[in-house]
Amino acid sequence: MVKPVFADLHVHLGEAPDGRPVKITASSQMTIERVASFAKNAKGLDVIGVIDAHVPSVQTRVEEKLASSAWTSYHDGGIDAGGITLILGVELELAFHGRLFHFLAYFKYLDDIKAFTNNYLQTRVKNLTLSTQRVYDTPEAVLKAVRVHGGFGVVAHAFTPFKSLYGNAVERSIEEVFPKEIPDAVEIGLSADAVMADRLTELHKFPFLANSDAHSLENIGREYQELYVQAPTFQGVISAIQNGGVKAYCGLQPLLGKYYDSACAACGTKLSESAPNSCSFCGSSKVIQGVRHRLEELACENTVEVARPPYIHHVPLKTYPGIGPKRLERLREHVGPDLYVLHEAEERELKQVLPNETAAMIARKDVAIESGAGGTYGKVKRTSSS
Repeated sequence: MVKPVFADLHVHLGEAPDGRPVKITASSQMTIERVASFAKNAKGLDVIGVIDAHVPSVQTRVEEKLASSAWTSYHDGGIDAGGITLILGVELELAFHGRLFHFLAYFKYLDDIKAFTNNYLQTRVKNLTLSTQRVYDTPEAVLKAVRVHGGFGVVAHAFTPFKSLYGNAVERSIEEVFPKEIPDAVEIGLSADAVMADRLTELHKFPFLANSDAHSLENIGREYQELYVQAPTFQGVISAIQNGGVKAYCGLQPLLGKYYDSACAACGTKLSESAPNSCSFCGSSKVIQGVRHRLEELACENTVEVARPPYIHHVPLKTYPGIGPKRLERLREHVGPDLYVLHEAEERELKQVLPNETAAMIARKDVAIESGAGGTYGKVKRTSSS
């Protein structure tokens, strides 16, 4: 029987079980146990991709959980961690003519990612205990190694200006980096939605993913997909992605992304439409090019419409005015997890906890947004109609 599940497949770990940092920029609260619990209970997710599962001490902790029967391994891959599925993965930093971009790989079983770590990765990175390490091999060789070990390879946050494939590595085409072997999917979001991404005709053949790239507990689930699966396993998730089982993407409203518009690299001023290549405030010509402007450069003329699942613009609860940590906790306690609050709760339910204006903004999806640029997130503005 097919059933819907909510999956965020790009969640980092900030601290390993041995106390060492993993993703340096991630919160130390991001241990594998806390991530699993928070994603399920506070966010309402069913599946998470645990990026950084290549770290040996993380692998050992998973083995301990399985040995104690606290967690169980699915026959079709993935791990049941008390009612939420963990898909084990890794984020890698690859290079193309010295230009860096990030790449994700997911593996069916713990033994698969251990073999990938031990047989391939440990001889090609400088530090196995840290996240997103530079791999000293060609991108196509990395992709082949992922597939040899039963993995699923994905271009990460494809358009952001730093360390992404289109934002940094290629002049125009994915085929510059992957001329023979192409990845299994492309991760969009974080300043771009599916409509924006599909302006590139060459992406029409790829499945898309929308994931949070969370470095903190609260950012888990800021982007995710709703999938129809036979079972919430690795094979169920991958089959849905490949074979039309994505019901909808729920991605960050692109305007909220911190690289949506272009900004001055010297002073941070958002650049005007009339002068997108220089700063009217300080005069600098050093620019952090926004995703919107980069896609305008790459966009193909006369692109045909491609059939995709709907892309639902998502505004995380913590972004709304009037919602601080304590009110967010009360929302979860009295109304439900975040996904329910955002997409199912009625206005009258929200008013039990929230100011009327904020409750109306969420329930009616009535938001005005000041766009983000240059590394600063966009902001939700109060609306008079609320």
